[in-house]
Amino acid sequence: MKFGKLLEQSARPDWAVNYVNYKRAKDQIKIHADIPTFKNFIQEECEKVEKFYLQTLEKVRAEGERLNNMMESTPKQGGGGSVASMVKSSWNHTEDLRFLYDFCHLNSEGIRKSLKKYDKAFKDDRDRPQLKGDYFDGLKGRYAFFAYGDALRTLLEQCASFWIDV
Repeated sequence: MKFGKLLEQSARPDWAVNYVNYKRAKDQIKIHADIPTFKNFIQEECEKVEKFYLQTLEKVRAEGERLNNMMESTPKQGGGGSVASMVKSSWNHTEDLRFLYDFCHLNSEGIRKSLKKYDKAFKDDRDRPQLKGDYFDGLKGRYAFFAYGDALRTLLEQCASFWIDV
Protein backbone atom coordinates (compact mmCIF):
# COMPACT_ATOMS: atom_id res chain seq x y z
CA MET A 1 0.00 0.00 0.00
CA LYS A 2 1.25 3.49 -0.83
CA PHE A 3 2.15 5.61 2.18
CA GLY A 4 -0.28 8.41 1.27
CA LYS A 5 -3.19 5.95 1.32
CA LEU A 6 -1.95 4.38 4.56
CA LEU A 7 -1.75 7.81 6.17
CA GLU A 8 -5.23 8.71 4.97
CA GLN A 9 -6.76 5.44 6.19
CA SER A 10 -4.91 5.35 9.51
CA ALA A 11 -5.49 8.97 10.53
CA ARG A 12 -7.85 9.50 13.41
CA PRO A 13 -10.63 11.64 11.89
CA ASP A 14 -10.83 14.18 14.71
CA TRP A 15 -7.04 14.68 14.51
CA ALA A 16 -6.81 14.67 10.69
CA VAL A 17 -5.77 18.32 10.24
CA ASN A 18 -2.79 17.76 12.55
CA TYR A 19 -1.11 15.07 10.47
CA VAL A 20 1.72 15.89 8.08
CA ASN A 21 0.38 16.93 4.68
CA TYR A 22 2.16 14.25 2.66
CA LYS A 23 0.22 15.06 -0.51
CA ARG A 24 1.39 18.68 -0.33
CA ALA A 25 4.98 17.49 0.18
CA LYS A 26 4.71 15.45 -3.01
CA ASP A 27 3.23 18.47 -4.79
CA GLN A 28 6.21 20.58 -3.66
CA ILE A 29 8.53 18.00 -5.18
CA LYS A 30 6.56 17.90 -8.45
CA ILE A 31 6.88 21.66 -8.90
CA HIS A 32 10.62 21.40 -8.19
CA ALA A 33 10.56 23.55 -5.06
CA ASP A 34 13.98 24.84 -4.14
CA ILE A 35 15.65 23.69 -0.93
CA PRO A 36 14.73 26.73 1.23
CA THR A 37 11.07 26.48 0.17
CA PHE A 38 10.90 22.73 0.80
CA LYS A 39 12.72 23.04 4.15
CA ASN A 40 10.29 25.78 5.17
CA PHE A 41 7.36 23.53 4.28
CA ILE A 42 8.85 20.62 6.26
CA GLN A 43 9.52 22.85 9.26
CA GLU A 44 5.94 24.18 9.22
CA GLU A 45 4.63 20.62 9.11
CA CYS A 46 6.93 19.57 11.97
CA GLU A 47 5.81 22.54 14.07
CA LYS A 48 2.14 21.72 13.45
CA VAL A 49 2.66 18.07 14.43
CA GLU A 50 4.81 19.01 17.44
CA LYS A 51 2.27 21.47 18.82
CA PHE A 52 -0.54 18.94 18.62
CA TYR A 53 1.65 16.13 20.00
CA LEU A 54 2.73 18.13 23.06
CA GLN A 55 -0.82 19.33 23.80
CA THR A 56 -2.24 15.83 23.44
CA LEU A 57 0.58 14.26 25.44
CA GLU A 58 -0.15 16.65 28.30
CA LYS A 59 -3.86 15.76 28.19
CA VAL A 60 -3.07 12.04 28.16
CA ARG A 61 -0.65 12.43 31.09
CA ALA A 62 -3.26 14.35 33.09
CA GLU A 63 -5.86 11.68 32.34
CA GLY A 64 -3.41 8.99 33.45
CA GLU A 65 -2.86 10.80 36.74
CA ARG A 66 -6.61 11.16 37.22
CA LEU A 67 -7.09 7.44 36.58
CA ASN A 68 -4.29 6.53 38.99
CA ASN A 69 -5.85 8.68 41.70
CA MET A 70 -9.26 7.16 40.99
CA MET A 71 -7.82 3.66 41.19
CA GLU A 72 -6.12 4.34 44.51
CA SER A 73 -9.33 5.71 46.02
CA THR A 74 -11.66 2.98 44.69
CA PRO A 75 -12.10 -0.04 46.94
CA LYS A 76 -11.11 -3.37 45.34
CA GLN A 77 -14.37 -5.02 46.45
CA GLY A 78 -17.89 -3.73 45.86
CA GLY A 79 -18.81 -0.43 44.24
CA GLY A 80 -19.20 -2.12 40.85
CA GLY A 81 -20.41 1.09 39.23
CA SER A 82 -17.24 3.01 40.02
CA VAL A 83 -15.05 0.11 38.89
CA ALA A 84 -16.98 -0.15 35.62
CA SER A 85 -16.59 3.58 35.09
CA MET A 86 -12.88 3.34 35.82
CA VAL A 87 -12.46 0.44 33.38
CA LYS A 88 -14.26 2.39 30.63
CA SER A 89 -12.14 5.50 31.31
CA SER A 90 -8.98 3.42 31.29
CA TRP A 91 -9.97 1.79 28.02
CA ASN A 92 -10.52 5.22 26.43
CA HIS A 93 -7.19 6.39 27.86
CA THR A 94 -5.41 3.35 26.42
CA GLU A 95 -6.99 4.03 23.03
CA ASP A 96 -5.87 7.67 23.14
CA LEU A 97 -2.33 6.52 23.92
CA ARG A 98 -2.38 4.04 21.07
CA PHE A 99 -3.65 6.68 18.66
CA LEU A 100 -1.00 9.15 19.86
CA TYR A 101 1.69 6.51 19.32
CA ASP A 102 0.37 5.85 15.80
CA PHE A 103 0.08 9.61 15.17
CA CYS A 104 3.76 10.14 15.95
CA HIS A 105 4.87 7.10 13.98
CA LEU A 106 2.90 8.09 10.88
CA ASN A 107 4.12 11.68 11.02
CA SER A 108 7.74 10.64 11.55
CA GLU A 109 7.48 8.36 8.55
CA GLY A 110 5.73 11.06 6.53
CA ILE A 111 8.57 13.51 7.12
CA ARG A 112 11.23 10.88 6.45
CA LYS A 113 9.57 9.71 3.25
CA SER A 114 9.04 13.29 2.05
CA LEU A 115 12.74 14.05 2.47
CA LYS A 116 13.69 10.79 0.79
CA LYS A 117 11.40 11.56 -2.17
CA TYR A 118 12.88 15.05 -2.45
CA ASP A 119 16.42 13.67 -2.49
CA LYS A 120 15.48 11.02 -5.05
CA ALA A 121 13.78 13.55 -7.33
CA PHE A 122 16.94 15.66 -7.45
CA LYS A 123 19.60 12.95 -7.21
CA ASP A 124 21.23 14.04 -10.47
CA ASP A 125 21.78 17.58 -9.18
CA ARG A 126 25.11 17.24 -7.39
CA ASP A 127 24.89 20.80 -6.04
CA ARG A 128 21.85 19.94 -3.90
CA PRO A 129 22.60 18.56 -0.46
CA GLN A 130 20.80 15.39 0.60
CA LEU A 131 18.05 16.38 3.05
CA LYS A 132 17.46 12.92 4.51
CA GLY A 133 20.89 12.95 6.17
CA ASP A 134 22.03 15.81 8.41
CA TYR A 135 18.89 17.89 7.94
CA PHE A 136 16.64 15.02 9.02
CA ASP A 137 18.92 14.29 11.99
CA GLY A 138 18.57 17.94 13.01
CA LEU A 139 14.79 17.72 12.84
CA LYS A 140 14.81 14.58 14.99
CA GLY A 141 16.87 16.43 17.59
CA ARG A 142 14.62 19.48 17.57
CA TYR A 143 11.13 17.94 17.66
CA ALA A 144 9.94 15.66 20.45
CA PHE A 145 7.40 13.77 18.34
CA PHE A 146 10.27 11.94 16.60
CA ALA A 147 11.23 10.41 19.98
CA TYR A 148 7.63 9.53 20.85
CA GLY A 149 8.54 6.04 22.07
CA ASP A 150 10.44 7.40 25.05
CA ALA A 151 7.60 9.56 26.35
CA LEU A 152 4.79 7.13 25.58
CA ARG A 153 6.49 3.98 26.86
CA THR A 154 6.04 5.01 30.52
CA LEU A 155 2.41 5.91 29.96
CA LEU A 156 1.75 2.61 28.19
CA GLU A 157 3.39 0.73 31.07
CA GLN A 158 1.09 2.54 33.51
CA CYS A 159 -1.90 1.46 31.42
CA ALA A 160 -0.67 -2.12 31.42
CA SER A 161 -0.30 -2.09 35.20
CA PHE A 162 -3.88 -0.84 35.52
CA TRP A 163 -5.19 -3.78 33.50
CA ILE A 164 -3.10 -6.21 35.56
CA ASP A 165 -4.51 -4.79 38.81
CA VAL A 166 -8.17 -4.86 37.70
